[in-house]
Amino acid sequence: MKTIGIIGFGNINQEVARQAVNSNKIEIKWILDRSPSKKAKKEARKQIEKSLGKKLRFIKSKDKLQSDSDKVDVIVEATGAIDAIEYLRYKRDNLNWGDEVLFVTANKAMVANHLPEFFGSNSNDVRIEAAVAAGLPLIRSLSEHIAADEVQGMVGILNGTTNFMLDEMEKTIYASENQTYDMVLDESVEKGYAEPGGAGDVDGQDAAYKLQILSRIAFGTEIAPDPDLVRGIDDNKTFDRIRSVDFIYANKYLDSTIKLVAIAQSSSKTEPFFLVYPMLVPKSSKLSAIKGPDNYIEIYSKYLVYTDMQGKGAGPEPTACAMLADVLSHKNCNSDSQQLIKDFRSNDEIYFSRWMVRGSCYDLPGVLAHIFQHFENKGISIDEVFQLQADEVGCKWDKKDRDFGKEQEKILPFVFTVTKTNLSKLQEALSTVKLDKKFFPKQGKLFAFYPVLERKLINGVPKFVIEE
Repeated sequence: MKTIGIIGFGNINQEVARQAVNSNKIEIKWILDRSPSKKAKKEARKQIEKSLGKKLRFIKSKDKLQSDSDKVDVIVEATGAIDAIEYLRYKRDNLNWGDEVLFVTANKAMVANHLPEFFGSNSNDVRIEAAVAAGLPLIRSLSEHIAADEVQGMVGILNGTTNFMLDEMEKTIYASENQTYDMVLDESVEKGYAEPGGAGDVDGQDAAYKLQILSRIAFGTEIAPDPDLVRGIDDNKTFDRIRSVDFIYANKYLDSTIKLVAIAQSSSKTEPFFLVYPMLVPKSSKLSAIKGPDNYIEIYSKYLVYTDMQGKGAGPEPTACAMLADVLSHKNCNSDSQQLIKDFRSNDEIYFSRWMVRGSCYDLPGVLAHIFQHFENKGISIDEVFQLQADEVGCKWDKKDRDFGKEQEKILPFVFTVTKTNLSKLQEALSTVKLDKKFFPKQGKLFAFYPVLERKLINGVPKFVIEE
């Protein structure tokens, strides 16, 4: 029987404890939590102790751990804090437990911010499968099954919370009571997929941490991506959040849906591409059909050519299951000796053939000419302009979706597409539009934009790619 110590007693490690008790293969020796007196934790502790038939030992500080009496086979950490690296270092340096005591974590923020301590010669005592798409054996697959191959690219959905939110929004776009962003965020919190406010999920950071870890395995990149390469479905300082009307235009005019997509891809240069962005995804693709809190990834490689995986990516149950699989596993999937790469390609090297732009303006002649002239001055070509009819859903802003106060009826959403340009150029063009008060309301964040993801046939295989 394996003995474990648990660090953190939030939703995930409560589920770890439940599954460990039910497995009859794992004994919980101690639980370290800084605030064990919180009501939800006390209730969970009571239920687990009832199933176990005895009291659990709780401690509040790592300094209470004794090198001899508290030694376990595995430490299981799921605090979500970047500074939780202190526990791994304490195990190694203060308790002198070395490689014989494993450190299992689901903490993708900690791993992504301290990559050198989890890979290569330093990684014999760590297991991180649960840190990325918990319901999918992604790290094991990249490190073992595809290890002899040459990974050329990865594209997928790595955040189950935002996928659930986008799915729920799209379901009701034509209903009399459509689901707004705020409504689906509240629902995702109720279901346990997100923390209140959605921090880490809606800003794209969770998916970025996961893609960063996968990129380290696939390409040897050991650096954080530039912030301009990561955008979520909300919490952007310059551009608007995703709105229900965006789905209407994507569905009707571009035969697409909207997903928070993560892409990492090798390139003609040393530095690979990295991008986490809400994108228009063609409805004909499997990527568009991923529903609810599922994660999904397509891996393109030289010899296996194409591999894909789908599974649960949000929630305590799949994460706890993946962590306990690491507890019972003897295999280290993080050790490698590949050459490290110190950077990703910059945002002025991220090209897409087409982009969709949505804005808000007064219903007046001349507004589009004003915007198009600005884009022409920036060297960006407008492709098509889309306009819903007066009797169609989405032709005007729903006050629940975007509130313009007394001017609500005067302001319309408008959508156009631009031809091939890079991310940096489009960001700069949209952030420098002169918001003439004749044409635009005073509110900020009037624009949102989305890359239009397209499949291209490369050596006979259809792939989603970032262009060069």
